[in-house]
Amino acid sequence: MPYGLPGAVKLEAVVRAHDWDTRRVIVLQSGAILAPLFPGADQDGWDGEWCCMLAATGQRVAMPRDALPGAK
Repeated sequence: MPYGLPGAVKLEAVVRAHDWDTRRVIVLQSGAILAPLFPGADQDGWDGEWCCMLAATGQRVAMPRDALPGAK
Protein backbone atom coordinates (compact mmCIF):
# COMPACT_ATOMS: atom_id res chain seq x y z
CA MET A 1 0.00 0.00 0.00
CA PRO A 2 2.14 2.87 -1.23
CA TYR A 3 1.45 6.22 0.45
CA GLY A 4 -1.77 4.97 2.04
CA LEU A 5 -3.34 3.83 -1.23
CA PRO A 6 -4.57 0.27 -1.76
CA GLY A 7 -2.37 -2.08 -3.76
CA ALA A 8 -4.88 -2.01 -6.62
CA VAL A 9 -7.52 0.47 -7.76
CA LYS A 10 -10.45 -0.20 -10.07
CA LEU A 11 -11.48 2.82 -12.14
CA GLU A 12 -15.12 3.82 -11.80
CA ALA A 13 -15.17 6.14 -14.82
CA VAL A 14 -13.38 6.73 -18.11
CA VAL A 15 -10.09 8.56 -17.40
CA ARG A 16 -7.72 10.43 -19.70
CA ALA A 17 -4.15 9.56 -18.71
CA HIS A 18 -0.68 9.64 -20.27
CA ASP A 19 1.85 6.94 -21.04
CA TRP A 20 4.61 7.46 -18.45
CA ASP A 21 7.49 7.16 -20.92
CA THR A 22 6.14 8.61 -24.18
CA ARG A 23 3.65 11.08 -22.64
CA ARG A 24 1.06 10.13 -25.26
CA VAL A 25 -2.54 10.50 -24.20
CA ILE A 26 -4.37 7.26 -23.53
CA VAL A 27 -7.96 6.69 -22.48
CA LEU A 28 -8.57 4.15 -19.75
CA GLN A 29 -12.00 2.61 -19.61
CA SER A 30 -14.13 2.14 -16.54
CA GLY A 31 -13.20 -1.10 -14.79
CA ALA A 32 -9.47 -0.91 -15.60
CA ILE A 33 -7.34 -2.12 -12.69
CA LEU A 34 -4.25 -0.11 -11.73
CA ALA A 35 -1.49 -0.58 -9.19
CA PRO A 36 -0.41 2.82 -7.81
CA LEU A 37 3.40 2.97 -7.64
CA PHE A 38 4.50 6.48 -6.60
CA PRO A 39 3.61 10.13 -7.04
CA GLY A 40 5.31 11.92 -9.94
CA ALA A 41 7.86 14.61 -9.22
CA ASP A 42 8.19 18.08 -10.70
CA GLN A 43 11.72 17.15 -11.79
CA ASP A 44 10.23 14.44 -13.99
CA GLY A 45 7.77 16.84 -15.56
CA TRP A 46 4.74 15.59 -13.64
CA ASP A 47 2.81 17.83 -11.29
CA GLY A 48 0.38 15.93 -9.13
CA GLU A 49 0.07 12.82 -11.31
CA TRP A 50 0.67 9.33 -9.98
CA CYS A 51 2.71 6.65 -11.72
CA CYS A 52 0.53 3.56 -11.93
CA MET A 53 0.89 0.21 -13.61
CA LEU A 54 -1.95 -1.25 -15.64
CA ALA A 55 -2.63 -4.72 -14.29
CA ALA A 56 -3.59 -6.14 -17.69
CA THR A 57 -0.51 -5.03 -19.63
CA GLY A 58 2.13 -3.83 -17.16
CA GLN A 59 2.22 -0.44 -18.91
CA ARG A 60 3.15 2.52 -16.68
CA VAL A 61 0.75 5.45 -16.91
CA ALA A 62 0.54 8.92 -15.37
CA MET A 63 -2.84 9.19 -13.65
CA PRO A 64 -4.43 12.43 -12.48
CA ARG A 65 -4.46 12.55 -8.69
CA ASP A 66 -8.22 13.01 -8.49
CA ALA A 67 -8.82 9.84 -10.52
CA LEU A 68 -7.38 7.66 -7.73
CA PRO A 69 -9.61 7.22 -4.70
CA GLY A 70 -7.73 8.12 -1.54
CA ALA A 71 -4.77 9.86 -3.23
CA LYS A 72 -3.54 13.04 -1.53
